[in-house]
Amino acid sequence: MKISRKDLRYIIREMAFDPSLYPDLSKKIKDIQSSDYLDYPERDYRRSMGLLTREESDEEKEVVRSYNENHRQELMKFFAELKKPMGRITALHSPGYVGASTKKYEYFGDPGNSPSAWINQFGSQGRNDISVILVPQNVKNLMNALGEANSDMVFDGTYSFIMSGYPKMINHRDMMTQTSTAIPKELIDFQVSSGTTKSYNKEPSINNFDEFLKNNTISQETVLSNWQIKGVFSVMTDFENMTEKEKNLGYNIRTKEVYENLVRECNQLNIPLHVMFRNYNEDTYDYSFRYERAA
Repeated sequence: MKISRKDLRYIIREMAFDPSLYPDLSKKIKDIQSSDYLDYPERDYRRSMGLLTREESDEEKEVVRSYNENHRQELMKFFAELKKPMGRITALHSPGYVGASTKKYEYFGDPGNSPSAWINQFGSQGRNDISVILVPQNVKNLMNALGEANSDMVFDGTYSFIMSGYPKMINHRDMMTQTSTAIPKELIDFQVSSGTTKSYNKEPSINNFDEFLKNNTISQETVLSNWQIKGVFSVMTDFENMTEKEKNLGYNIRTKEVYENLVRECNQLNIPLHVMFRNYNEDTYDYSFRYERAA
C-alpha cells in the first residue's frame, strides 16, 4: 500500500467542528477552563474529551500538517517498517489501558481480556486515528527498550494488539489526544464520514527513524491512521515455574486459563499471538523474560 500526497492531506485533515454552536458543550468547556481541580493542563484535558475550541482545533491541525509535510520521508520509513510482519519497531494498542478521560467500560464492558470482544466492536482495521505506544524493538525483544508510565501500563495489561498503519504523530510523551470513548456524540456525528482524528498543539518530538532505533526509548504515544491489526502480544507469568513468593505477590499473575483463552481466541481470529513469559527472581527482585510464538 502506498500513500500519496493527496492521501496524506486527507489523513491529516481535521474537520472544522465548532463546539460553541452547542450550548451543552460550551458549558462543559467553560466549566473545565474554570476548574481548580484538574490533574492536567486544562487544554490537554479538553483535547482528550474532544472539547477544543474551533480556534484551537485549527491551530493544532496546522501543527500536524506541518509536522507531516516537513518529515514525510522519515515518517514513511516508520510506515514501511510497521507493515512488516516482524519489523524492527512494534506498535502496541492496549484495550485494557485506561486514560485520563476514558469511558470505555461504559461502552463495551471489559475488553481487556478478550481480543474477540474488541474486534467485534471496532473491527480489525479502521480509518479512525488510534493511539499506540511505539517500541524501537522487534516483538521478540520488547523488554529491551526503555519505557515510562504508559508503556508499563500497556505491558501490564492482559494483551495488546500489534498494529500497522501510518504514524501521523510520534511523540516521546503522552499527548493526551482525543479519547474515542469520551468525545461528545456531536463530534462523532460530525466526523462520521472521515473518521475521528487526533491532534496536538506542539510538534511531536520524534521525526528520525534511525535516531529512534539508536535511542531505544519507547514513544509513549504514537497516533496511527489507516490502522490494521497484525497480531496480539501478551506478557504472561511463567506459571509452570512460578515460585511461592511470586504467587504471594499477587500482582498481575497470569493463570494458565488466561493464557489458553488467548490462544483459543487468536486461533479463532486467525491472528498470531506473541507471548513474553515473565519469571520472578527472588534473589534480585527482578524479572527475566523468554519469548514464544504461541499461536
